[in-house]
Amino acid sequence: MAKKDRNKKLGSKFKKKLSLMEYFMSFIKGADMYGNDIVLTYNGDSKHRTHIGGITTVFVSALILTYVIYLFYIMFTKRSTNISSSFLFNDVTKDVEILKPGKKGFDFAFQFNAGGIDYLIDESYFTFKLTQVEQVWVNSTGSAATDRVKTNIPYEICNGNFLHPDQDEVHRYGIDEYYCPTTDEYSVAGTYFASNFNYVEANLSKCINATSSVTCKTTAQIEDVMKQSRFSLAIENTVINMKDYKNGVQRIIEDGLYWEVVPSMRKKSNILIRKNEAVFEDSYVQLGFPDENDFYQVVDHLETFEAETDEGEILTIYFRFDRVSDIYERQIYSFAELIGQAGGFYGAVLAISGFMISLFTERLFVSSILRRIYQIDSWQERIKYENNSSTKVFHRK
Repeated sequence: MAKKDRNKKLGSKFKKKLSLMEYFMSFIKGADMYGNDIVLTYNGDSKHRTHIGGITTVFVSALILTYVIYLFYIMFTKRSTNISSSFLFNDVTKDVEILKPGKKGFDFAFQFNAGGIDYLIDESYFTFKLTQVEQVWVNSTGSAATDRVKTNIPYEICNGNFLHPDQDEVHRYGIDEYYCPTTDEYSVAGTYFASNFNYVEANLSKCINATSSVTCKTTAQIEDVMKQSRFSLAIENTVINMKDYKNGVQRIIEDGLYWEVVPSMRKKSNILIRKNEAVFEDSYVQLGFPDENDFYQVVDHLETFEAETDEGEILTIYFRFDRVSDIYERQIYSFAELIGQAGGFYGAVLAISGFMISLFTERLFVSSILRRIYQIDSWQERIKYENNSSTKVFHRK
């Protein structure tokens, strides 16, 4: 025991002391996760390979390669695009406003004729006013009241001023002969109870009160014209085409809106303008920066009827803000999704095939080892037998 302790002391005495740098390098070396594995080999190979394993490997590789090619086909042909839409209610108390919609791709044109004759500017039959209305809530003697300010919006024959990218279509529809606003200084905002309530009003009235410069036609003459008249409205509208990856937000002309006026009746229509948003992720490598587009869209018009007013109003159209907004989203199948799906398929196929082939390869491995052992035993017996035979022959001589 004393000798052992003495040897331990001598070993510790002559043990080399490591420097701080050597300690650090030893730590770095111990953290190496790329070091070569030292394993036993069998027949010169680190794995026991079989024909059935090779055939399965070739089959699995071909299957995975085919699946990856299919995923690339899906990605480049955009056959797995995610499309969704949702809506939200805007908080009108925060002065949500569509300001100068004419500069955002929204425009409208109008026409009023009967028998091919334009009666919109013939004040002896009808008068037409296009106004911007701004309503403000005020307090009068402690009670709430509204104050409305009206500003005339000038208009004239369109003649190329209708905002649409395809002017050939404008000519084909005859909209050049309609009337267009000559300014975009108008807005729509809020609802009736909002602090900021703006809308555009188009009002068509019969000529009732003659002036020094205008003499009104008789009631019978005006009503005869009304029976064959039509007030037409063309709107520069915007739609979403989810199948168009170059121009998903498209502008079209809504030309199907018209009203036939009726004697002794007033028609009122609310045309709702909605501020929508489109979010497109059409890049194969998506980094979280989609293409976002805001656009205005006429979604509906609500029509009501009431008796003709004392001022002779027969048609009133309100362009109003719709407090609902639509959000359209499109996301194509990306390269990141392809990698994830291919990796998951690869892992699943590898696990299933590995489990199934292991049932055979394990038995084949054991069988191969047993054959090797039997061959060694046979070789030893043969050598022993040959040695014994040689000894007997020598003694016989």
